[in-house]
Amino acid sequence: MLQNLYIQNYALIDELKVNWGEHLNIITGETGSGKSILLGALGLILGDRADINILFDKTKKCIVEACFVIDKTKYISFFEEHELDIDQLVYIRREITPQGKSRAFINDTPVNLNTLRALTSQLVDLHLQNETQELNGPNFHLNIVDTIANNNELKSVYKKIYTNIKSVEKNLIDLKELQKKAELEKDYKTFLLNELLDAKLIPNEVEQLESELEVLEHAEKITELTAQAYTILNETEENILDKLSTVKNLYTQAGKHYPFFSTLADRVASSIIELKDISQETESEQDKITQNPERLSQLNERLKQLYNLFQKHKVTSLDEILSIQQNLEFEVSQILSLDQEIETLETSFSKLSKEIDKVASDLSQSRKNVFKTVEKGINLLLPEAGLEKAQIKIEHQIKSISNDGIDQIQFLFSANTGSSFVPLHKTASGGELSRFMLCIKTYIAGKTYLPTLIFDEIDTGVSGQVAIKMGNLMQTLSNKHQLISVTHLPQIAGKANTHFKLYKEEIKGKTFSRIKELNEKEKINELAEMLGGSAYTETTLQAAAELLNK
Repeated sequence: MLQNLYIQNYALIDELKVNWGEHLNIITGETGSGKSILLGALGLILGDRADINILFDKTKKCIVEACFVIDKTKYISFFEEHELDIDQLVYIRREITPQGKSRAFINDTPVNLNTLRALTSQLVDLHLQNETQELNGPNFHLNIVDTIANNNELKSVYKKIYTNIKSVEKNLIDLKELQKKAELEKDYKTFLLNELLDAKLIPNEVEQLESELEVLEHAEKITELTAQAYTILNETEENILDKLSTVKNLYTQAGKHYPFFSTLADRVASSIIELKDISQETESEQDKITQNPERLSQLNERLKQLYNLFQKHKVTSLDEILSIQQNLEFEVSQILSLDQEIETLETSFSKLSKEIDKVASDLSQSRKNVFKTVEKGINLLLPEAGLEKAQIKIEHQIKSISNDGIDQIQFLFSANTGSSFVPLHKTASGGELSRFMLCIKTYIAGKTYLPTLIFDEIDTGVSGQVAIKMGNLMQTLSNKHQLISVTHLPQIAGKANTHFKLYKEEIKGKTFSRIKELNEKEKINELAEMLGGSAYTETTLQAAAELLNK
């Protein structure tokens, strides 16, 4: 149960602490006194998103902390799974900084909102005013049946398979679309690839061919120039080598008398050796250089082929062409492998389809098994909420596979004996929907372990004797569950085990929301005010006392 709630710096609340009772807690107060603010703060504890605009003082952080008393044996696995300390008292805290940062804690250990929600969803069921309209939605009806059938584990298995099969289905659609586009491109890409493969491209080939072409195109000129150089070195009457030999001898003779010239003679000798080597290499290379028209034609044709490929693929180098060839090889191989990938996915899809059909069938049967139980349980409660002649029955249809199974469930409602059963939204009034919702909450609470129930004006649209019956039902419900209810009805407020009043207070030009627990006299005054307004009389006081005694 929720033992206490502490709120600091939230909306119109500067600081507030509430100690809740174990059974029926009633909250009353004028419109605008802060009931929605209190429920909003509770919503933070249950994992609602934080909004920086709720800060009372924009320079300070907001703190909302709740203390729950729990049965440790029912929650030990959750606390162990999330590596949290566990005790009979569990403290849940939310903090919102002036910068808008939100933090959540369980027993002073930081947790994310998903973990917070996972725990508080097992501790509290909060019913807000607008949620009564959910009765008109088939998902709400389905959830009621699943709760009674205890289908959580089966639904978890189903949703896991459903998620997998939807993922495989999407991949199949994407691959088939890709295959469709690829088929249109396959022939062209294969042609381009074959053209490049047929060209038998070799890295650096262009540079090598251009270099060889340069030699062949100028072979005659190269031979002529090098022949002249060789002749000057060796073959004329006054060739360079003979003259250098003469120079060397002259320096040698002079060196006999002046040693410096001996060193010059040695240097000239070295030059003669180097020039002789040059002469020999010139003669050797001349033998390699030949005019070859056939090879020249081959080179021009090959280079023309490569240049055409450059132009076709809009590149300037052979490396780029080779990269394109590599990409085309990959793309073509991908196209060819699509069939295999699609076949693999189709096999997986077929397997998952059989699995989901089996689990969907099991889930559907589990739901059908409790239809009569749900109908009987709720129908027994309807008279207690002032719906003496009303009955419900479950309409069931099989639909195609969806995220919640193959069952389409709708609660049909008959307000009077002999009336036909029709969908709730077509026949039930606002007051009937409120009473019906209370019956459902009461029925589910009796079948599940949910310590605390919080109702925000679940009695909307009712009055008089019906309100008294709803109060009785809520009082009965509170014998097994802690119940916190916001109400405007004195008939319901009179059933409170613990009665709180929300009110506004002005201090130094600022408005604050306050809450107080009422004593017996204050309860009678509050009920009298709810019955007859602020100017209540002895008559309304007596009526209030009678409501309280009842």
